[in-house]
Amino acid sequence: MKIVTVIAFIIIMMSCIYEGSLRPVLPSSLLHANSAKSWVVHSQVDKRQELAPQLQERKEVFTFYHNGTFRRQQLIHLGSERGEKGYFSLKVSKQKQDTMVFLHYADNRKEQWHDLKVQTRKISCRNDQMHLTLQTLKVPDMP
Repeated sequence: MKIVTVIAFIIIMMSCIYEGSLRPVLPSSLLHANSAKSWVVHSQVDKRQELAPQLQERKEVFTFYHNGTFRRQQLIHLGSERGEKGYFSLKVSKQKQDTMVFLHYADNRKEQWHDLKVQTRKISCRNDQMHLTLQTLKVPDMP
């Protein structure tokens, strides 16, 4: 019995992970909620100028799906086939130790966003040109 305990102790000690080798990981389920989740562009700042439309219907929406695809369209067209489609991927930057999202559009365009911070109702990220803040759709208040 003592030999089993000693061997188990040695295995446990040898399998410890060096914390310096750990990298942050973003659960992709926060983006797509294990099905599909729509995120409305709340703020889009380019060189201190707000670019997001003020009219709610004209705001852009990103819908991320659990299969790794996404659709980018105006809120007024949500639920239709209109808009740009593509696939997304998440990666961790080795240099900066932050999470990045890559958007690959069907027309071979690519976007890269870094400093990705995701909460249940809010996403913020940036690239070299702008800072983007997205929020989920709000549930309407019932009287």
